[in-house]
Amino acid sequence: MLKYRRIYELDDELYDFHLRQKQYYLLEGTVPTKEYLIEQMDNPEGFDEKDHYIKKIYYNEKMVALIDYQIGYRFSMKHDNSCLWIGLFLVDESWQRKGIGKEIMEFMIDEYKETCSTIQLACIKENLKGLCFWGKLGFKEIDVKRCGNLEVRVLEKRI
Repeated sequence: MLKYRRIYELDDELYDFHLRQKQYYLLEGTVPTKEYLIEQMDNPEGFDEKDHYIKKIYYNEKMVALIDYQIGYRFSMKHDNSCLWIGLFLVDESWQRKGIGKEIMEFMIDEYKETCSTIQLACIKENLKGLCFWGKLGFKEIDVKRCGNLEVRVLEKRI
């Protein structure tokens, strides 16, 4: 059974987790320094931090995933209380293709289906494994945008 723990700041366990996600950070073209990660943990400007969640996810006391999401945020920085935006979802590379990501997303859908009608996220265009994962879960592309130096596909699923 997976366990979820909400966090508010970067600790050594989370930093080490990010350092292990080499494939993701190669795609992003970023070195995950502590300063970079702290900056990325901020909630979107103009949005309520009480609706911003960063959760470590554990299996048998081992951190296997991380999800960072904002309730009330919709693509293009729009306020929409019926939308949940996933800012970052990482399953540890050594735990991928074992059903953990699917289980986490099924939990998220079940947790928020009464209050949110839509889940959105952006996936790096070159992240073929990620795009395949989201597609299998029923997410559809609604736009393609640039995010800094990256081209991302904006995906959406009605729940």
